[in-house]
Formats: sequence, structure tokens, C-alpha cells
Amino acid sequence: MSEVVKLTDRLWVRRSEHWENYYLYCPGCKELHGFCTKAPQPPESTYINPVWSFNGNAESPTFTPSLLHKRHTSDYPGCKPHCHIIVTDGRIQFCADCEHELAGQTIDLTTIADKVPADYMIT
Repeated sequence: MSEVVKLTDRLWVRRSEHWENYYLYCPGCKELHGFCTKAPQPPESTYINPVWSFNGNAESPTFTPSLLHKRHTSDYPGCKPHCHIIVTDGRIQFCADCEHELAGQTIDLTTIADKVPADYMIT
């Protein structure tokens, strides 16, 4: 069983025994993007799960390496298929290869509230 915990207005985390995922809101994609910082690895898992480093600072988070978010547009009508971000000291740098209007810009993390599905459990 896992739950989503609101660390700050701009950073949430979902933790379980084997997983830890941090979420921030991407105003370019208009959805949450997640950074997995803990995941089962072989031999407990049948494949290698990608894991990011987190500086531990919920107020001014840094995650490394960059996050490349891809999906098939046919599965998500109206959404862009490609977002590439670097999160450093509480700011999102949108790489030039992003396929939305924030490509090439750097902004502060934005508030998540009122931008997520109602089925997210917040404590």
C-alpha cells in the first residue's frame, strides 16, 4: 500500500516498501512528472528500474539526471509526446527538445494543488 504525501505545495512523494517517487507539476505538459528515487533492482526485479538522485531538499529540490518524459500521442489526445527537463534548486529547466511552449525556458516549480486527479490521496 502506498500513499501520496504533500511535502510542500510544489513537491509530493508516493512511498511504499519498495518504491519512492517524487512528483512535481509540469506546466508545459499540464500534468505531473515523477522522479523515482527508490525501486527494486535485480535480483528482486526482472529488469533494471531507472532511479534518480534527490538532494533531499523539499523546498528547493534537485533531481539528477534529467527526466525525459515520452508517450504516444494517440493514447493521450491533445498532449505533447515529449518533455525533457532538468530540476535544479527548485527550478525546472525545459530543454530545447521539449515539444511544448516552455522549451528553452527555466521557471520556478509551480504549485500542484488543483492540478491533479481527484483520486490522489493526500495526507
